[in-house]
Amino acid sequence: MADQKVLQVEARGEPGVVGGQAFGLLFKTYFQLKGVPKGPKQPAPRARWPQSLDTPKDQWVGRYAMPVPDSVDSLPSQEARGSGLPAEITTWRYGEVAEILHVGPYDREEPTVQRLTQFIKDGGYRILGEHEEEYIKGPGMFSKGNPQEYLTIIRYRVSKTQ
Repeated sequence: MADQKVLQVEARGEPGVVGGQAFGLLFKTYFQLKGVPKGPKQPAPRARWPQSLDTPKDQWVGRYAMPVPDSVDSLPSQEARGSGLPAEITTWRYGEVAEILHVGPYDREEPTVQRLTQFIKDGGYRILGEHEEEYIKGPGMFSKGNPQEYLTIIRYRVSKTQ
């Protein structure tokens, strides 16, 4: 998978609490950028979790992101963005990845994650870096939606073990 330039917002705390604020800032900032796809061609938002998934959720660090074209190199002013959360343009590194589609609520991802990590191990690979999620279908701006129908790609960077 090719490396991806992203607009990233970092937030600390339980994702169900701080995630809404982080995604709100992410989308507000994204729509102020020039030359980004909007509407149906807009990319799906993503998040990376740099610490172990066993860490208490109130201590999590979430890196929430939206892919942006390579031509994007600056952000709107802090006043235009609002919020005190840090936002930046950065590049997420990829390379070889393993991924799986999770269908259902976010709090029921663990068996799907376990299937993916077992698949990685059984294939003679090891995980590099952070747990990543790409949100294909989830809660909307105006409604929670049906959690049973949420679609999330769970992804890890991997490398062949020696």
